[in-house]
Amino acid sequence: MSVVQTLKAFTVEPLKYYTNILISSGCLLIEDVDYEDDNAVYINDYLQEVYCVELGGAGESSSFLPETLISSLCSDFADDEAGEMTWVLIKDGAYKKNLIFTRSKKLAIQISSAVSSKILNFKEVFDRILSLYFNNQYEIDWYKKELVQKYNIDFTDERKSPINLANALIRERAFANYTKVKFYQAVSYNNEIPEGGKKFNIEDFNNIKFTGGLYTKIIFSLERIKEELNHQKFNTTAQFSNTDKNKIKELIKTVDTHNRVMINTVLEVFEDYGSSVATQVERAANCKLDAVSRKQRQFNNKTPVFMLNRDFSRVVEKSFLNDYIAYNSKLDSDKPHLVGYGSDGGFANFGFKKATQMNAIAKPHFILLGTSGAGKTQAANDIFKQLVGYEVETAKLHNIGETNHIIFDIKDSFYGQISQIAKAHPNLVNMNDFNKNEFVYNIIDCDTTTKDGKTFADESDLDFSATLISMILSSGDGESQALTSSETQEFKQALREIYENGYEPMPIADLRESHPKEYKVIRDLGYKEFTPIDELKEPEFKKFKKPLLHNVINLLKQRESEYSNKNQQIRVRLAESIIHKLETINQMQIFSKHSKLDFEAKEIIYFRTDSIVGGEDYGYLVFAMLGILAKKTKAIQHAKRLKNQPRPLIFFWFEEARNIFSNKLFKEKEVFERIINEWRSYDMVFCPITQEPQHIPDSILNGFEVKMILTSGEDEEEKQNLIDNLSSRLAIGDRRRKILQTLPKYTMFVMYGDGAFTMKFKDDEAFRKIVNT
Repeated sequence: MSVVQTLKAFTVEPLKYYTNILISSGCLLIEDVDYEDDNAVYINDYLQEVYCVELGGAGESSSFLPETLISSLCSDFADDEAGEMTWVLIKDGAYKKNLIFTRSKKLAIQISSAVSSKILNFKEVFDRILSLYFNNQYEIDWYKKELVQKYNIDFTDERKSPINLANALIRERAFANYTKVKFYQAVSYNNEIPEGGKKFNIEDFNNIKFTGGLYTKIIFSLERIKEELNHQKFNTTAQFSNTDKNKIKELIKTVDTHNRVMINTVLEVFEDYGSSVATQVERAANCKLDAVSRKQRQFNNKTPVFMLNRDFSRVVEKSFLNDYIAYNSKLDSDKPHLVGYGSDGGFANFGFKKATQMNAIAKPHFILLGTSGAGKTQAANDIFKQLVGYEVETAKLHNIGETNHIIFDIKDSFYGQISQIAKAHPNLVNMNDFNKNEFVYNIIDCDTTTKDGKTFADESDLDFSATLISMILSSGDGESQALTSSETQEFKQALREIYENGYEPMPIADLRESHPKEYKVIRDLGYKEFTPIDELKEPEFKKFKKPLLHNVINLLKQRESEYSNKNQQIRVRLAESIIHKLETINQMQIFSKHSKLDFEAKEIIYFRTDSIVGGEDYGYLVFAMLGILAKKTKAIQHAKRLKNQPRPLIFFWFEEARNIFSNKLFKEKEVFERIINEWRSYDMVFCPITQEPQHIPDSILNGFEVKMILTSGEDEEEKQNLIDNLSSRLAIGDRRRKILQTLPKYTMFVMYGDGAFTMKFKDDEAFRKIVNT
């Protein structure tokens, strides 16, 4: 037996010692440990082992166990003595937890697989049960991204004895709570449910502010149900009338011939909550609850009584459960990226990747929209803060490595937070002031593959080159000079041939001005100025062994001459037009040399782009930077995949993104769709921020799987315009319009696929000062 197992065994002793006092959870009282199965604990129900599944409970919309799951449970466990489970809905004000306890591991696995939830280990089960004795006190852990108990047992902390801690917690908290808790048992159920109505209204129940739990025991085993009913029929102490006994006889007859289950419900409420809570639960759960004195509490097997003071259990058809076992839909992944408060003040979380089956978010790109003054910059900083797990007080980064970030900033929206992180973690942050006079990008730089001795340019890179050329030609307010469809095909074919058949390389001297550092290193190695770049042997200079724009122009001039000799005038004019357009770009200098973007690849790469914002060249310059960074990022991510290493999500942030979307070509071509579809396979996330959705084409706006919206600005007209714009373009219904119109300050309305929820982050005054510096 290991040390941890020994500690587990001894830690349950305080619970056994207080058994007579801590009977409040009945069959959920731990008495012993299973040393071979870490998911199992032994309870005081004839020392049967029990397993626990925690259902997703962080969202605002409700879900029920799938009907197919309920049908399979009813059939698979009809002849299984262990075919039962206890659904526990725990409440701590607006916080809630959903648990299913069962003696059958097979049943637990079936449920966890069907609703993408996990089976808890010993410590987790132990803590969940203890929380029922501690008044269910929970809080948000902003760095672990979880809803956690304020009080729990740590078996691994060498400084603290779990045995002493359990003893102290039980003595100081659970023992005191014993005198305060109130219990109510269901004595009847209302089956007169209108067509389409729910038997259990989870929204209403979650809005009831109280601390306690709602327990429902469900028995699938037909023999167990009949045994229970026969016990009622022959029970002389319960003073059943003959009419009651006849009803029980008829009920026993239906058990084998119908899909029946037995249910028992009990409500546990702590001090400061009177019978009004029971009344509200009665309406939500469609049952009658009566207060139970402590002497009459017998929760082990026969809770609750069907009739007042009578030992009876309710038998219902299996369809009753379809709308009964309710829990809040899970909006997160197994490792959520964002946590906060929902509209009801409860815990909400969200993940951009690896979401649950019921609410899968396979496409992570998101857009942040908001009216001026609605807290858009604050929200963006909050999202970034959570993604890296930045703790303002200690300057720690709790989640670094799980996500990386490349930020194109305007008006220093992110500068305050990034500069603070850079001071504490200079090895993780690279801050850059963008200078377009020093920026150089080889506009025809393509990745290549080799097959049968031939070199082939990457087709997506060919598309990117053609797109960037058209974006440059389309900038400004004049008539668009973008490449036509025929010109694009001619350009791409010429580029393919250059990569396949070779080209005339430039001498090393060409690097003297554009790449002075590399030039010096090359010369120090002994290379002559007029040595062709292709003769460089060192692998770090492979990036220079690429054709340049003048190589394409020269090839097209040869083609023009060939077309002219063959009297192919249409092809001649086509070549002339392409050459003219490419020479226009070649004369700009920044796109006619080998790529240069001086930055060291780190977890956070930050660019201040105020120096180029507002100019007609902003869109294509940022697009070119994006091209370089995306190429590097894809190569890194691809290498990680080949090595079977975990890959972080890479977020590309674009503040004031209207400056990108304003480019004419971006609106007219499927540029955005092509980029984000490719990025998904590399775990790269496109995340623009803007307050003017009217500048974003429908095809682009609808391309974002996640839309985060803030509407709490002071300008009511701007707010209404935003809501109207989104309503007409995103088919927002009346309910969502109402939410947007009443959205509180710094609260986001998040739409993803068919789902939606609200989220507000931690109110941190120290962090706000950093953001607004």
